[in-house]
Amino acid sequence: MSKLVNYEWSKFLKASESYSLKVNEKNIFVHTTPLVDFATFSCEGEIEIEVISAVLISDAKVQPASQGIEYSIDGKSLKFSISKPSHLMVTIEGLPELFIYANPLEVDVPDENDENVTFFKAGQVYDVGRLTIDDKDNQTIYVEGGAVLKDGFNALRCNKITLRGRGIFDSSFVKGRDYRQLVFEGCKDVTIEGVVSIGPPAWNTVLGMCDGVYVDNLKTIGWKVCSDALDIVGSKNVVAANCFLCGNDDCVAIKSVSYSNGDGSTPRIDWRGDVENVEVRDCVMYNAHAGNVMEIGFETQTESIKNISFKNIDVLCCHGHGGVFTIHNGDRAVIEDILYEDIRVEHYFDKLVDFRIMHSRYSVDKTRGSIKNIKLKNIFCIPNIYNSLSLFGGQGDLDGVKFENFYFGEEKVKSLAQLNGFAYNAENITFE
Repeated sequence: MSKLVNYEWSKFLKASESYSLKVNEKNIFVHTTPLVDFATFSCEGEIEIEVISAVLISDAKVQPASQGIEYSIDGKSLKFSISKPSHLMVTIEGLPELFIYANPLEVDVPDENDENVTFFKAGQVYDVGRLTIDDKDNQTIYVEGGAVLKDGFNALRCNKITLRGRGIFDSSFVKGRDYRQLVFEGCKDVTIEGVVSIGPPAWNTVLGMCDGVYVDNLKTIGWKVCSDALDIVGSKNVVAANCFLCGNDDCVAIKSVSYSNGDGSTPRIDWRGDVENVEVRDCVMYNAHAGNVMEIGFETQTESIKNISFKNIDVLCCHGHGGVFTIHNGDRAVIEDILYEDIRVEHYFDKLVDFRIMHSRYSVDKTRGSIKNIKLKNIFCIPNIYNSLSLFGGQGDLDGVKFENFYFGEEKVKSLAQLNGFAYNAENITFE
């Protein structure tokens, strides 16, 4: 048995000119952005998906490759099936990529009459300005599948706050590189679940000086430079799982920094603090032309950043001059106990591994910190032909980078030379 939940969208939304989509023979609305097109629905059990292209299909891909999805092509039609909720990317030559968000079914939908619930209903585009909740606890913002909010959200010093639903936040009309879209500052016990967030001119989803955060099934699309997907800044005890993170800058950035200037969309408190106990797992990542994929840095204005893990990640692409596995320690922090495990890298251009201590254009501290005890385990990379580099060390001490079961295709990496790697002030780089 399978179940499909389609969403009722406003008739005023612009539909894709490149694709139409059917799921279990029902039409699904396809949204369009300057970077990719996307469709979103909820499902359970095995479902049949048909992508109808605007052009004859000569070549196509369905990713992540780890899903092992087999498909058939017939003229302008591409068909395949999935047996569980999944985040997918379909590539057809000559067209923008298509993201398919097959979400799990929702449970415990909040009561729209609850005084602690702000409820946005399907079928409408809301132009209500930037939502802001300050110093309030036990609040839920629910954006129903089919609802679009034309702006962003701020929460300041809130405990037990939830942002959830299957709807869309869209700030593509906003100008100014300081505008951050979904911002949680000084909050505790935060849940972000299910929403789609697109088009910010700067960071998409920000956790600034928060403690106890669960991010589940977040989908982001950013096409402007500086549109990081998820920024974890001075925060502790964070889990991000089952997300599809796409940005024209870092997919995940872990930092400690202050930009406070009182603007409603930018920090209103100091975000400098130790970062610890962060887990990013079971995610798909798409890095456009700026930034990096899994980044720690550049701003590291604190004493300690530690116990960070990235697990079971599919990296679809790293299109620009950044890197896939990156630590850029530009300030005084000791960065240690970092784990990258069970990660599959399908495409990258420039740098694969980039662990450096440096005085960067973002640096504030007068002294440089260090990098210690990094492990990369069960990493599988599709080999590329672009003379990519890996860099280690710099203007401080890097001590302890262990590669365990790190592969280029069928070839196990056993030396720095195989990574086209360069090291300076770096010790104990080992391969097993």
